Amino acid sequence: MNPAALSDQAISDWAGDVAVTVHAAPGVLAQQRDYLAHYLPGRAGDQRLPGLELTVEHGAAGQAGLAEATAVLAAGEHRTIEHIPGVVLLEARSRRGARWYTVAADTIEHRPAAFAVRAVNGTVTVFERDPLQPGYGRPLRLIREAMLRTYEDHAGVVFHAAGADLNGLGVLVCGPRNAGKTSLLTLLCGSCGAAALSNDRVILTPSTAGAPRMVAVPLPVPIARGTLEATPLLARAVPLLARPAPEDLPAEFGTPVKAMFSPDEYTRALHTTMRAASSLQVVVLAGLDDTDTPPQIRRLSESDAQQVLSRNCFTPRDEFWIEPWFLPRRRRGVELARGALAFVRELSATVPVLQLRSGVHADRHRMIQLLREHVEACR
Repeated sequence: MNPAALSDQAISDWAGDVAVTVHAAPGVLAQQRDYLAHYLPGRAGDQRLPGLELTVEHGAAGQAGLAEATAVLAAGEHRTIEHIPGVVLLEARSRRGARWYTVAADTIEHRPAAFAVRAVNGTVTVFERDPLQPGYGRPLRLIREAMLRTYEDHAGVVFHAAGADLNGLGVLVCGPRNAGKTSLLTLLCGSCGAAALSNDRVILTPSTAGAPRMVAVPLPVPIARGTLEATPLLARAVPLLARPAPEDLPAEFGTPVKAMFSPDEYTRALHTTMRAASSLQVVVLAGLDDTDTPPQIRRLSESDAQQVLSRNCFTPRDEFWIEPWFLPRRRRGVELARGALAFVRELSATVPVLQLRSGVHADRHRMIQLLREHVEACR
């Protein structure tokens, strides 16, 4: 767990190389520090990126902010933004130039008008409606959005992938939904001794040292029933964390209903650690299915590798974070797309891309052996 600095008035921490400062009332601040420590592993390196100043208001101050947001929206023109699927925001500008956001529709939490956000460049305030449900996860979502947009503005490229560090060897595990990215990450961490960076999104940045740098994106780690049952360390942690027992989760392959772990809970259960960054040495394309097909690994050609990396590159358009909102991009989408394409071409020419195909009911020990051998051979 990352020991973020805590004063009576603020938390100071890092999301990659984005400095984050969170202000809140003392009780809320202590809760925020504990919550964020489960997701933020510390500074990634020494890159100097613009920081985020975030204030969280609850109670009377939260209600006052929501009222001000309503007044700003009523006083002038506004536009709608669906920044993630199912959540529609209203954006308006105050006379002083601040941008205000309120929730117009919410099919995820089903709490429309639960919060408002005021943004002035890199200074952001979130106003919560209900002091009894302070939404401790919302600041993390804002931090994550700021991190993704800031890195993209500074040559970072977002990939649909999990990331691990195996004794200094950075492994990027790519693949579409239900391809087994989290299962392979769990094999690397639980059976091969790797440290975990993140699950589902990894930022890659060019490095003057040669190999690109992998930067962890703070996201939960969803674990399906099959992975829990195959990983006793995770299964034993579930009752302690008050998660659904494996037998209470759906048995079908590819189900979206899973037990959710924070990165800290996940790595502690597997007796490993969180890492903020690593040096990319190899890409593994996950290809698990609901069969007993024996595991096989092969290295892809440069042209096939480029296709794989292109499909898993989420800059400039992410399937989940659809549109930047409180921290607008400083680079146009077409410019980001051009840079991402050049980056993918360079990766496919210089970094080995291995394709692993296997049934989830195949010999697990053989899969672990093949994965370890082929990954370490790329050192």
